[in-house]
Amino acid sequence: SVFWRVLQYFPQKEIVFFALISKAFNAAIYHKENPVWKKLEIFTGTGNYTLWNEYMSWIAKLIHLAQPVVIDASLTLSRISADSISEAELQSLILKQMRVVASAIEKSTETIEFKIYIDAHPLRQKILHAFLYALTRNSKPLAKLRICQAAFKKKHIDLLASLKTLRYLDIAYCVCEKDIPIHLIGNDLNEFHCKDAANMTSKQIVQLVTKNPHIWSLSFCAEDYSSEEINEIMNKIDPIRKLSICHGGGINQDFFKTAAKNSDKLEKFIISKASSAAKFDFGILLSHPMPKLSILHLTECEYLDSINIEVLTENTIGIVELSLEWSIRIDNQGIKAILERLLKLKTLNLTGLKKITSEPFAAALKLKESSYKTLAKLDVSQCNSVQEVT
Repeated sequence: SVFWRVLQYFPQKEIVFFALISKAFNAAIYHKENPVWKKLEIFTGTGNYTLWNEYMSWIAKLIHLAQPVVIDASLTLSRISADSISEAELQSLILKQMRVVASAIEKSTETIEFKIYIDAHPLRQKILHAFLYALTRNSKPLAKLRICQAAFKKKHIDLLASLKTLRYLDIAYCVCEKDIPIHLIGNDLNEFHCKDAANMTSKQIVQLVTKNPHIWSLSFCAEDYSSEEINEIMNKIDPIRKLSICHGGGINQDFFKTAAKNSDKLEKFIISKASSAAKFDFGILLSHPMPKLSILHLTECEYLDSINIEVLTENTIGIVELSLEWSIRIDNQGIKAILERLLKLKTLNLTGLKKITSEPFAAALKLKESSYKTLAKLDVSQCNSVQEVT
């Protein structure tokens, strides 16, 4: 209560999150009568950042009751052992906190994979650089790294190039420095994601997947990519297990032919705004059995229709999550096939399908088996003719 009262007097000034060095707070976390932390706000000169209960649980794992090692003049944190925590989620941290956590990570054996996610959206550039510098300096065998909504520059590439054990890299929504040598990162990446990363060209992605021939999961935004550029990327990945392409205006028949070659391996397939793909093009892939496919999103695909969906449900029945939002040619015929045949389906997004009505849902209720009866999530928002779904 004292902590909260003090915070009230500093609504606009930058303050250090002094709870991390408070023995009283430390004890409160481990106390059996510790109340549930619903919300904790850190006030800084650049805005308000919120830490939720999940993050507080994570902090509880990191703070040790023993005498901590002093990392910063203002903050302390016990050494973090890779034996006690294998995955960390760092969100909305201020500069000193980021430095403390990075410096607290101990060196570990080569057999331990340490995973760190960074949401850098509210962070200044120097925070990201300081954190990455601390990571590489500590020689962590980092396997998984996510940097979100940050200004990604060449100096960061130079740091990350030293992480030879990196297997997963996500720079979604980052603003990349032009002509950044992204291919210098990793020697054996398996997953690379750069959804809506500004200034990421097809040439850079080709260079990366060429250097990392074992990539099997890829996501990128193809808004300014030609059909030839998209197909060049596709031809460099073999096998493809997980693929996500947004703004795929350049997706064409050749793209689906390449995807069809990997139909028996596909686990996740997501494309949006494939405005150039004709009905026949979709059929090239959907007519192939995809026994491992569990997630399928075909959103805002102008020429995708119910016949394509019927073909899909005849050949691939293990789908758990399906999104067809704003693929406006799909009607009741396609929905009927989905509800009758995709019996493992748990999530179905039909947002914006103006041609569908309540009829296939009502009919599915009368069947002995239908995915409609077992759906955990159904979205029919902006489906104007669906009057009632119970």
